[in-house]
Amino acid sequence: MKVSEECVLKGLIFADPEISRSAFSELTVAERMLNEAKDTLKKGNYIASILSGYVAIFRSARAVLFTLGFREKSHFCLFEFLIENVQDKSLVELLKTANMVRITRHKLQYSDAVFSRKTAEFVVKVASDLYSKVAQQVRAPDS
Repeated sequence: MKVSEECVLKGLIFADPEISRSAFSELTVAERMLNEAKDTLKKGNYIASILSGYVAIFRSARAVLFTLGFREKSHFCLFEFLIENVQDKSLVELLKTANMVRITRHKLQYSDAVFSRKTAEFVVKVASDLYSKVAQQVRAPDS
């Protein structure tokens, strides 16, 4: 059984036929958090940059999930579901990298790990690349 199927069975990913209307607003939040990540990186606040960058990644990924008519209750399941179900191979590759950032964010938030400017720059680049890719696919309602 695929991981995404297990996530659905456990209720960690579930269908919501109305949620696709919220995809654009998720992307709007992603853009705001991406800008925050860039700003905090410029100021040398690497922890804030990584955390804001991850939120931009997470919100971009949620926008994709919402367009598929699903919601999530797990960050892990969000990425696994998308990696296993999205057809666009370039988007899947970005999502795999984004999932690695999810692990980095987890270490940052729940351990005493220290991260460098290089890590923050990587996270911001991934967030920017994912946001740009998703923004090409998600449109404002009624557009």
